Amino acid sequence: MTWEAVYKLQAWPPNLFPGPQDVWHTLKNGLIDQSLVMAVSASFKRLLGGYFIAVVLGGMLGVLIARFSLLSDTIGKAIMALQTIPSIAWLPFAILWFGIGDQAIIFVVALGAMWTMTLNTESGLRSVDPLYLSAAKMMNVKGTALFIKVMIPAAIPQIITGMRMAWAFAWRALLAGELIGSGTGLGQVLMLGRNLGDMSLVLAVIIIIAIQGSIVDHFIFRKMEDTVLVRWGLKKDDGSKKKQKGPFQKWSPAVGTIAVLAFLIINGMTVNKANQDVVRFGFLPNITHMPALVGLEEGTFQKKLENTSLKTYHFDGGPALMEAMSAGELDIAFVGPGPAITNYLSSKESKIIAGVSEGGTVLITAASSQITGTGQLSNKTIAVPQFGNTQDIQLRYVLEKAGLKDKRTGGTVNIIQSAPADMVTLFNQKEIDAAIVPEPWGSQLMEAVRAKVLLDSNDIWKNGKYPAAVMMVREDYAKKHPEVVKAFTQAHKDVVTFIQAEPEKAKQSFNKKLKALVNKEIPDSVLDSSFKRVNITYTINEKTLFEFAELSAQSGYIKTPFALTGLIDDSYLYK
Repeated sequence: MTWEAVYKLQAWPPNLFPGPQDVWHTLKNGLIDQSLVMAVSASFKRLLGGYFIAVVLGGMLGVLIARFSLLSDTIGKAIMALQTIPSIAWLPFAILWFGIGDQAIIFVVALGAMWTMTLNTESGLRSVDPLYLSAAKMMNVKGTALFIKVMIPAAIPQIITGMRMAWAFAWRALLAGELIGSGTGLGQVLMLGRNLGDMSLVLAVIIIIAIQGSIVDHFIFRKMEDTVLVRWGLKKDDGSKKKQKGPFQKWSPAVGTIAVLAFLIINGMTVNKANQDVVRFGFLPNITHMPALVGLEEGTFQKKLENTSLKTYHFDGGPALMEAMSAGELDIAFVGPGPAITNYLSSKESKIIAGVSEGGTVLITAASSQITGTGQLSNKTIAVPQFGNTQDIQLRYVLEKAGLKDKRTGGTVNIIQSAPADMVTLFNQKEIDAAIVPEPWGSQLMEAVRAKVLLDSNDIWKNGKYPAAVMMVREDYAKKHPEVVKAFTQAHKDVVTFIQAEPEKAKQSFNKKLKALVNKEIPDSVLDSSFKRVNITYTINEKTLFEFAELSAQSGYIKTPFALTGLIDDSYLYK
């Protein structure tokens, strides 16, 4: 009732604070189309794997530290320092060691939960009541027997507390890892909700996390704790239970909870099980990657691939996608030119084999702004989606043409990075004067905050004929599976031809697939406006791509000198 009352008061706009009914509809739709079920099952699979490792290793380490003073003086002190390090800080190492898949997140979850399990186990063993020890010694129980038969049983309540705390820490580490990682999971759903400005989806995930926390704590940890305390004589039965429960009745809530978790995990493991021959395809769910969504919805890729199974992954940004590519977790991907060039210069493991889209960038100003030209951006604050991405580099080019520079390099323009979804709030609070964004965010901001166009797509650079997304393939995969790469490229050409010939049908397919992926559609007015600024193509403008690399170097994102020989191979387009 309080939630509904606050919603009715409109203290915040509905898009920033949705009501209970909106969240309920999101939850219901996510359960019906199984998008939330798949996310929960994938998250629980990673969570339980990391949690089990944390409890076993953490418990063993806590016992050893409590038992041996040398370990307490060395490893014990190091663990106190390690506990202060956020588990997400280990994710870069995890990605390098295990790739961008589940193993990396399980590693982060295990580290996030293990230290608290270790410290609680050690604390429980060290705080055993001296009376227990004295009584045991009087009965000639000493040494290892004293430790195993007296100290460990007496420490079990504290160990259970450690397990409860480790569960909470494991959840935090899981979501942090999934926010940055890829694939299905509640963290990714949270990030997608934020990026799409869908706060009802964000709240739906928060509610799911809160419900599971209450269920697991009440039916598993609290039951375990009460049972042990009563059995150990540390807590009296309140006498409210007139009839003694049998073993099945006593543990049925915990068994039921575990059964539900097991179902979710098994369901997540069996959904979309891949065949032996698989091509892994990554993309971003936005308008500049339109051929990916349309091709998947129409089934064009799978038809061309015939007996090769297609496994897809969607990401929130180009850098995360290229991390997966570098880790060998993707074979083919659609990505922006900036990450594609940076990746090639660092490893030369992937190459561009086709174009995807051109244009689509727009520089907008606040509704109340009096700015009419780029020369008036001096002493203004401009937001970019990410430092070093395509729009950031284009902004610096535009500023240089106007004789302006970033404050960090001695200029007068304050450039900040912000997720496009957060730019709505930044504009409303007058914290930014302008923003440069890709579509559909430009059109969405024009509707949401009445932003005005300062430079349209055609005015930013090259009359709009600059690459917005390209198609890449890993070199080793292309050598081993040239026919699969050829078939995928030909399917991409067919999809582009379809989009150009049937734009209205293509828009419908795009929105349908977007709904399936992120539970969100783009309004028709925004989609139409965005589509006008984006040119869907499969050709590669090599000259413009190399000029973009020069702009990246001038902005300090690429070291000079650099060589892009071998970056582009368009032979698959014409085989």
